[in-house]
Amino acid sequence: MWGRGVAALVGGKRDALFYVMLDKENWKVVFDAYAGRPASALDLASHLMEIRKAVERGNKGKAEAIAAIDLALAELYQHTSFNKAGRKFYQLWIAGRLSTKHENKLRELGVKF
Repeated sequence: MWGRGVAALVGGKRDALFYVMLDKENWKVVFDAYAGRPASALDLASHLMEIRKAVERGNKGKAEAIAAIDLALAELYQHTSFNKAGRKFYQLWIAGRLSTKHENKLRELGVKF
């Protein structure tokens, strides 16, 4: 039933992004981090509701909703391994121990030295 509902929401097209965004199991994994933390869960629910209200306002709330999501994404970055990897390359660079291979790859990714 859940899958049919998703297909109906996207006009019958099997758009992978919609399936990921609307998959109950994906959200369960994300929200398991809030088990035993009811105040934090309530905080997040309040933030999500404010984003929803902004989206419901249409164009008037669009920039507000995007700004809130961007802020959340920036904060989540601090808790990812991408943050640690970037820090490690930075430390290697300032210590003069970054390999040529890594330096070239970082340049490909747009890092300026």
